[in-house]
Amino acid sequence: MEPLAVRTSWYLVMTKPEKVCGWLSTEDERFLIISAANSTTGNELYVQDLKNPAAKLITAVNNFDNDHNIIGNEGDRLIIQTNLKAPNSKVVEVNFSKPTPENWKEIIPETETYSMQEPWQQNLRQLPR
Repeated sequence: MEPLAVRTSWYLVMTKPEKVCGWLSTEDERFLIISAANSTTGNELYVQDLKNPAAKLITAVNNFDNDHNIIGNEGDRLIIQTNLKAPNSKVVEVNFSKPTPENWKEIIPETETYSMQEPWQQNLRQLPR
């Protein structure tokens, strides 16, 4: 049975009927990731620390302007693939406690000739620290 905090958080995301939501956990099961969309491009992004029973859902992105996917984590460090200010995508990192875009640090820049379509196939151990 899932913790009450997770069930409550899922309900909060679903309060707007025009949103389609999906959820998953990071590989280490530390974070719950919820993505909400209202079309085929652009998504809101929410994160919750599953190791803390009192943790609340934190909003990382609160609009549908761009695509954002959490592709991994190392402890509190979230690794996010995004096309925010990068049409061919880039990879950024951010601390879980402040996951909004103004705190993102670019770790793999966008290139003009290559689009990161399947970032989950990259070996995250090779990302800069």
